[in-house]
Amino acid sequence: MRAFLTSIVLISLLPMGVASVAESPTATRQSELPAPNKMRRIIYNNDGSSIFFNFKGGKARTSVTAADVHRWVDEVAGMQVDTYMICPNMCMRLAYPSKVVRMLGAGEEITKENGYDGNVKVCAENIRSLVDQGYDPIGLVIDRAREKGLETFVTYRMNEAHTTHIPESAFNSKFWREHPEWRVGNGPYEQGALNYATPQVRQHMLARLREICDRYGDRIDGLELDWLRFPVHFKIIGSDHWVYHKLDVKNTPVMTQFLRNVRALTNQCGQKRGRPLLLAVRVPPTLALSRQMCLDPVTWADEGLIDFLTVSHFLVDGPREPFELEIARYRKGIPKLPIYGAIQVSDGRQRHTADDYRSIARKLWADGVDGIYLFNFFTPREKGEEPMFSLMSELGDPQSL
Repeated sequence: MRAFLTSIVLISLLPMGVASVAESPTATRQSELPAPNKMRRIIYNNDGSSIFFNFKGGKARTSVTAADVHRWVDEVAGMQVDTYMICPNMCMRLAYPSKVVRMLGAGEEITKENGYDGNVKVCAENIRSLVDQGYDPIGLVIDRAREKGLETFVTYRMNEAHTTHIPESAFNSKFWREHPEWRVGNGPYEQGALNYATPQVRQHMLARLREICDRYGDRIDGLELDWLRFPVHFKIIGSDHWVYHKLDVKNTPVMTQFLRNVRALTNQCGQKRGRPLLLAVRVPPTLALSRQMCLDPVTWADEGLIDFLTVSHFLVDGPREPFELEIARYRKGIPKLPIYGAIQVSDGRQRHTADDYRSIARKLWADGVDGIYLFNFFTPREKGEEPMFSLMSELGDPQSL
């Protein structure tokens, strides 16, 4: 217990006077509180923004209500979904009133001149409307998932760069706008990501995560760090793929130290509430790609910094991402932790059919996963089609397939 208590020091280095967690020079071991052995047949990842776009018939609409938010949980409850993950990131901004990063739509006019256009405007208006009604938009999802008996996680995107190719977009944060020198580079998507080699970036991200622990720590079961949005965290030194760039692996210890500090946060929260706050990660499809991204999940597991991990493609399962999910190789390096395999919503050319989902799930179960992780499953609504929710009664058990 002494190791993680001495590793947390509060400092005020961030804009807006926000206290963050200083980076500890010593490793933070796993909490003395044992992590519960939880069966997770299906882990369901909801990106959050789709809820607040309020898609109906393929169009984003305003006037979202608490009942509208609840239905995104209700539609997958009572089947094989055991864990519900909700993402609070609205690209670089957030979907709840934050003291670290301005909430999307907060404190400014929602106009085209301020970067709000199309779906961005709708999303901001819906989030602000819920807050004006007295709701915490992310809290609505968390509390509903708990009511439905689901294990509940906040999944945090560790380098959301979706709109960095549109500098004026309201999705881009003040922190990002004011510090171009703290980015990986300038250009489309991932080259506008924040550079974790910069201490201020790491402290900023720790402050974001600390706020999640402080705000929701007594209502959630865990926190997931999503390293695939986007899988660029340091300067790019080469590229052999459309998204998995080559980074300087000398930065790997920097990222491992960052994980130690995040674990210190979750340990502190767990001690405060009297039960562990679990820490999970979503990582690239192969160990080699993880290491190329300066991510070292084997060391994280060895040091007790994580409780489980999900192996996943960035966006599609198919020709654009030719790498197999290396479940067996991850299992060899990480034999004691649960490992989940993710299924995306398409193969890069068209959305998966029901049989595609079944086929991929069978392969993952045969490869030895502990459960199935669904990413972007709900996105057919953007085209006016309902997702195939009946699959929630099949994919989580190889026998029911």
